[in-house]
Amino acid sequence: MSGLVRIRRGQVMSGAHDITNLAPQKIVRAGVAHVPEGRRMVAPLSVEDNLKLAGFAVQGEASDEELDRVYSVFPRLGERRKQPSGSLSGGEQQMLAIGRR
Repeated sequence: MSGLVRIRRGQVMSGAHDITNLAPQKIVRAGVAHVPEGRRMVAPLSVEDNLKLAGFAVQGEASDEELDRVYSVFPRLGERRKQPSGSLSGGEQQMLAIGRR
């Protein structure tokens, strides 16, 4: 679904759009994200820097609106925005992984 493994049959739809054969970066831009279980954050960077890094990779920048959206969904991340992400609890790290989408 996220484009990391080739689909053998069927199709994947995002709304009215067929995303079956799109490159992974185009699938992300279509709103579908793969959140790896291993979290794969940059531990020495702050929560906010991890979110900005992910936003840059996806959109060329991380907007203030996008950061605010993540913090509204996960208020705990907003409280810890300047904290190194490697010092977060496991649940908080998973929130960050989802927020990076």
